[in-house]
Amino acid sequence: MSNSTYISTGAYAADYNQVKDLGSATSGTRTADQTDAANFWQGAQGTMTNVGLWNAVAESIVASQSLSLADSARLYAALNVALADASIVAMDTKYEVDLWSPQQAIQNGSADGNGATVADPTWTPLQPSLEMPSYFDERGILGGAATGILEQFAGNSYSFLLESDTDGDGNPDLNFNFSSLAAALEQAKNSAVWSGTNFQKAADDGAAAGAQIASDVMSNQFAAVPEPAGALLVLIAGMVGFARRRR
Repeated sequence: MSNSTYISTGAYAADYNQVKDLGSATSGTRTADQTDAANFWQGAQGTMTNVGLWNAVAESIVASQSLSLADSARLYAALNVALADASIVAMDTKYEVDLWSPQQAIQNGSADGNGATVADPTWTPLQPSLEMPSYFDERGILGGAATGILEQFAGNSYSFLLESDTDGDGNPDLNFNFSSLAAALEQAKNSAVWSGTNFQKAADDGAAAGAQIASDVMSNQFAAVPEPAGALLVLIAGMVGFARRRR
């Protein structure tokens, strides 16, 4: 993505005005559920973070789906490799694209060259912005990577309850019931806008990149392999077929 090209577009202006409205510390438009979701997925230091939340989902899948020991190990390994890869891609992309945060953008909107963005020098987000470029959004790319892995083991319609400790005291403060993994991803990535920490494009593109990472991880590193007995049967069948052809 070209930073300057995006900022000059109508799509950027729409993202700008969306986060300016919904992500403001004093927003009168953001709903109570959206505020809770922003806090739920914040992943502040001292909490279990988004990586921990997605591992909690994996734990519930292992228990509810009665996965074998081998499949459980493969699930946890694939999930955490994908999450680690997603974190690396997010950081690399941030400094390659170098897109400013909504707080920087909105406070300096008169200098961006886009006539559809109105500056507000006093604007602040619901949650503090990270001191780094904002594209890709972490909530989006981690959620896309996690969902892509977890759906391989639980399917598209897996429903679950997820709890979050938002203040780091070790006790859950908020919980949400999700009808599917896709619903959890949708909330996770949109929460970046509701928190005022990122633009919708950074969240959406991050989720898409995460899904691609999950696909690559599953295809290249954690593809299902036959059970030893199954592999032996395949070998025996092949030998029998070969012997018959030689006769």
